Amino acid sequence: SYRVVRDYCWSLYRGVTIEKFYLLSLDSQLKLIDARLLAEGTLDEVPLYPREVIAVLLRLNAAGAVISHNHPGQTSAPSQADIRLTHRLYRLLDEIGITLHDHVIVGSDGTYSFAQTGKLNPETEN
Repeated sequence: SYRVVRDYCWSLYRGVTIEKFYLLSLDSQLKLIDARLLAEGTLDEVPLYPREVIAVLLRLNAAGAVISHNHPGQTSAPSQADIRLTHRLYRLLDEIGITLHDHVIVGSDGTYSFAQTGKLNPETEN
């Protein structure tokens, strides 16, 4: 459920003051296989390369994924770069048969879920 994922992501960033990017790998039953810190950045930026995400998911034989990062000291609202990255990963993973279930951003005001707001799939975004 959204709440379980949101709460788990929230717990990953407690007390964190730099941007971090996590990949949650899921099996076909949506059970967590692996949670891994993929990248660390600065106060307001973290580099993430789609090939790293794909390599980890393929190595773990994952059926799905949730990506998550934080905005330390800022709102959880996604930037244009966050939106572009999410849509790019959604398309790339879809091409190889892996479902991107959500991208959760944790900010000082709480969490933002691309799935919950209907913004995950670039084809259906309003």
